[in-house]
Amino acid sequence: MWWISSESRLSPRRAAAAAWQMSGRRDVCRARLALLLVLVASLGCHRNEAAPSNAFAGRWSGIVDDNDSGRGNLEIALSDDVTLSGTWSLTIGSSRFAGSIAPVPTVVGGPDRQFTMTCGAPPAGGAVLLTASLDGGALQGMYVAFACPGLSRGTIRLARR
Repeated sequence: MWWISSESRLSPRRAAAAAWQMSGRRDVCRARLALLLVLVASLGCHRNEAAPSNAFAGRWSGIVDDNDSGRGNLEIALSDDVTLSGTWSLTIGSSRFAGSIAPVPTVVGGPDRQFTMTCGAPPAGGAVLLTASLDGGALQGMYVAFACPGLSRGTIRLARR
């Protein structure tokens, strides 16, 4: 390390330049050290394994028991991404329902998830509110329909396809 003393033969201009170079080198060393620490920290946090997929994601099919229309067959396909959105179709007797499905944002944790399922074309179309949970390998829950002629309320029990 260079020390500049009062007995040095450096002119004030040279002494200032030497001090500036030393502080510049110190700043460069500090920046390099900070970069090295960030790299080491990020490598320590990195994992090569894939993030677990959402347990609700996938293709589901099974039984619907509607209080008014009776028993039918329901199919749901939920994407394996953050949105967990998808499509659904239901057949009860000669009636067929289909539309999109999306999760309802919630701040409460727990095993249940709520979804809205569109029913019919907007603006006259209605919606179905589904509260579902996973039980073993099954997706089960209860729903309430709003402005979906032929659907009222009921239960579902679906298996992964």
